[in-house]
Amino acid sequence: MELLTYGETLFAMVVKRGEFPRGMEFWGADTSPLQFGSCIYDKGKVLVPHFHKERERIAKHKTREFLYIIKGKIEASFYAMDKTLKHTRVLEEGDCVMLVDGGHGFKVLEDDTIFIEVKNGPYVSVEADKVKFEP
Repeated sequence: MELLTYGETLFAMVVKRGEFPRGMEFWGADTSPLQFGSCIYDKGKVLVPHFHKERERIAKHKTREFLYIIKGKIEASFYAMDKTLKHTRVLEEGDCVMLVDGGHGFKVLEDDTIFIEVKNGPYVSVEADKVKFEP
């Protein structure tokens, strides 16, 4: 896992497809409003059926996003709050990134690129959720 930072700000956590350990691993701080888990098991592994308990969660925070690249390639750019570019990374099939703070943008590098985006919700609108800018 690569932590992309600038000063005290953690922009993103990048995990390349070969970095997932066997078993279950949760990525992200225990205090984070968004975490993701990776699971690698052999045939026959049983995950016991279960329910999740209702409990209090962090309520006020910036939107966090998680992208998983299914097919193709994107270039992810990461910006400080003053809109200056601090990092770029190319993400390809099997890679993932959790976006934590700062700004970010993406450029699709291959036709038919497919990725999944997961974020804490609810989604309201672009106007309510985002501040767009030209780098």
